[in-house]
Amino acid sequence: RELGISDHVHFMGYRTDAPDFYRCSDLFLFMTFREGLSVASLEAMYCGLPLITSRVRGSADYLQDGISGFLRDAEDAAGFADAIQTLRADPDLRRRCGDRNRKAVLPYCIDHVQPELLRILNSL
Repeated sequence: RELGISDHVHFMGYRTDAPDFYRCSDLFLFMTFREGLSVASLEAMYCGLPLITSRVRGSADYLQDGISGFLRDAEDAAGFADAIQTLRADPDLRRRCGDRNRKAVLPYCIDHVQPELLRILNSL
């Protein structure tokens, strides 16, 4: 409220219904200084959202800058803002990024990971 953004930004806290939020969103913004493999980003990709995320380990491995969303340096607030405006102004780009993400996330889904994990464990 003090920043005057309460009409536009809502801090929802811990939720168990994240997919519902993803499905009614236009993009997924993930600003972090450190991350491994962000499950939240993968969930957003599965729901067909374009991503704008920090250029950190994990995100840089599965996000193609300008193709499935945008990678920005964590300290680059202006870069994040520009990426938001770019996606806001171009619904076709949002759709293309989201379509690409739906396909790109499949190797991280349980149907793919579980058999591979079992294969590795059984080989030990």
